[in-house]
Amino acid sequence: TIRALHVSHDVYDSLQDQTAWLDTFAAQCPQVERLSFSYPGCLPLLYALLASSDTNRHGRSFRLFPLLKVLVIHAGERGNGYIIADIASMDSHRIARDTSLVYLLEARRDAGQEIEELLVDRALRDWAVWGKLSEDTPISYFD
Repeated sequence: TIRALHVSHDVYDSLQDQTAWLDTFAAQCPQVERLSFSYPGCLPLLYALLASSDTNRHGRSFRLFPLLKVLVIHAGERGNGYIIADIASMDSHRIARDTSLVYLLEARRDAGQEIEELLVDRALRDWAVWGKLSEDTPISYFD
């Protein structure tokens, strides 16, 4: 049984939409409680994490990683003196990505399947999204 999963930034090239994420992981990894991923480029993953089906006692059940409790969010690969997050902080998907993450945490909380903790790469610490999220979800930073 897989309870923790690390998704490298390279996987994003192969899993470019919500359906690809669901087809690859939903049935094979239903027990994942801890998910580690690179924040830049993760928008299709966030959409997949929001996909729901059936209902539970709160009215919603999530198809991908329904037992998810912890998100470990990385800044991205380091190379040539840059971190992907340095570039991604100004990319065109940042607002959609930040909004989707906020909505994911709210939707999971409302459905009784709360994300209990965010572990965030310190390279992302100054991004505004964490202030909004820290109101309801504990956030810790790591190097």
